[in-house]
Amino acid sequence: APCYIMNSFDSKWVLTANYNGGSLSMVKVNSFGMFEDAVHVVQFQGEGPNKERQQKSHLHSIYPSPDSLYLFANDLGADKIYRMDYREDLDNTSIFEIPLKPCSGPRHTVVHPNGKWAYTITELSGEVIAFNYADGVLEEFQTVLADTLGAKGSAGLQLTPNGKYLYASNRLQGDGIAIFLIDQTNGKLTKIGYQETGSHPRNLAI
Repeated sequence: APCYIMNSFDSKWVLTANYNGGSLSMVKVNSFGMFEDAVHVVQFQGEGPNKERQQKSHLHSIYPSPDSLYLFANDLGADKIYRMDYREDLDNTSIFEIPLKPCSGPRHTVVHPNGKWAYTITELSGEVIAFNYADGVLEEFQTVLADTLGAKGSAGLQLTPNGKYLYASNRLQGDGIAIFLIDQTNGKLTKIGYQETGSHPRNLAI
C-alpha cells in the first residue's frame, strides 16, 4: 500500500512510503527518467500504544531536508521520524530515529520556504508540531491542536507559497481544514479559522 512518492534532490532515485508494508521502496533512475534497477526496500519495525492503528510500522511520507543533505520519513505506527543521510548509494545509508510522543502518529510534514522551520501533522493526536531545523536536527518549539474533537483523523498539511499560512485537514468528525497564521519572526502558529468541507478531506493542494 504505497501512499506517498517523491524524487530525490538529484533525480537519481524515486522513493515511496509504504503504509501497510511499513517500508520505503527505492529505485534508481537514469538521465531519461527510466528505472534502472530492481526495487530496493528498507523495512522498518515498530509499534505504538494504539493497538488498532499502531500494531506495526506505517510509513506515511518522505520529504527532503531544505539543505538537500538528508531524507526524512514519518512512521505513523511507531511514533517516529526517521532521518537518512542522502548519498548516491542511498540503499546503504545510515538511519537515525527521532521519537515523538506516544500515540501521536506522525503523518505528513512540510518545510517553510525559509528552510528554518518544519511542521508535522499527527493523525492520531490531531496536532501540528513545529520544529526548528538546522544541520539535520529537528528541534520542537510548539505544538498546537488542529483536531479539537479528538477524531484521530488529521491528514493533509500545506503551506502557502509565501510561507504566511498553514492549512491542516481533519477527517472523521467536524471534517474540514484548520487555518493557521505563521509568525514570520519565529515560526509560531496562531489558529485563525476553520473551514468546513465535504466528507473525509484526506489531502489538499494550493
